[in-house]
Amino acid sequence: MWRILFVVFMLSFVMPMISLLILRFSHYIKSIHLHERRERIVPFIFVMSFYAISSYLFYDKINLNDVLYLLFLAIAFLLVALTLLNLKVKVSIHSAAIWGVFGFIYALGLKYPEHNIRELLTVLALIGGLVNTSRLALDAHTPIQVGLGGIAGFVVCFLSFYIYL
Repeated sequence: MWRILFVVFMLSFVMPMISLLILRFSHYIKSIHLHERRERIVPFIFVMSFYAISSYLFYDKINLNDVLYLLFLAIAFLLVALTLLNLKVKVSIHSAAIWGVFGFIYALGLKYPEHNIRELLTVLALIGGLVNTSRLALDAHTPIQVGLGGIAGFVVCFLSFYIYL
């Protein structure tokens, strides 16, 4: 169990943070907050690679259950979609993340209707609203950017779980 948590922590937090810091100190990006759309491409590719590696490790080397493997694979696919969208318009990754979680849970609820997830979805929708509102209040994104992120997160994550579970 600890080995799995260590791999998840390293590949989903430590490695992306190190790559951001390297890009920042090499002056490739101005800030780790990635305010500029064009600065987001390379960091997104790095993080996408880390999630793809995680998916491979979970599937082939660690032999975890399919849900965790599918979770990391779906996140890698979401990062591909966000990177492609980001080529044309800045997209809210925060919005994509929370609405992606909503999509995962919603798909699980549809696949396993014996579990009541209505309250969890309500809480996630409230958190999603708060995240979206905060991104707008901080002037970090426009409503279109927040909406595109949320739609991308929900669609990719929902379909990943609904189709493959």
